[in-house]
Amino acid sequence: MPGKANSARRSTEETAVGHAPQAASLLCEKTFADFRMSQPPGEVGEAVQLYLVETDMRLLRIAGARARRDCAAVAREAHTLARIAQTLGLLQASGLARQLEEACLSGDRAVTYGLIGRLSEVFQLSGAALDALLRRGTGTGC
Repeated sequence: MPGKANSARRSTEETAVGHAPQAASLLCEKTFADFRMSQPPGEVGEAVQLYLVETDMRLLRIAGARARRDCAAVAREAHTLARIAQTLGLLQASGLARQLEEACLSGDRAVTYGLIGRLSEVFQLSGAALDALLRRGTGTGC
């Protein structure tokens, strides 16, 4: 049913871009605008798509490494995700990725499953937020 799918996507985008209480910390539009200005004209959308694909791959590697109990690999991937998210202004994603990295480095394996699940959800919302922001135009604040 295309109508329901579009409605669900709009709902996710609205939540991601500022129509829900937690959305304010999901995406810093000013940081994303700075990123946008650093890219060659017309290539921002491609850079964001590359980010989304790479994020999906890194999340799969994190899940695989966690299943193997390789916390060092989880920490490395989480560190990279945190840096990418920070560059794009994805505040919640960056924070959760840092928490996951720290949990792995400190040996707190018990919390890693929950953090990985939350990180995956936040990156999904972040992708919708970026998509909506690209369609809407330049943002102005956090």
